[in-house]
Amino acid sequence: REAIGEIAAQGDVVIVAHAASLALAGSPGVLRVLVTASPATRAQRLRIDGSIPSEDDAAAAIRDSDRERLDYLRRFYNLK
Repeated sequence: REAIGEIAAQGDVVIVAHAASLALAGSPGVLRVLVTASPATRAQRLRIDGSIPSEDDAAAAIRDSDRERLDYLRRFYNLK
């Protein structure tokens, strides 16, 4: 959080980091943007790039990733 705050204080910056906007919540002049595709599109991309060939396995990988991301946000940012 401290590093994110220091960078943001420089002004006119773009911070691309997992949950960085949460560390800056309540700060004036912050634009929070989340860009994500649907779970189906994300799973399809895993299959296309060859990292996970099975449709079921790709869908499970997306579910696991989303669950892990939610757990991270809950633990480090006290989100309910």
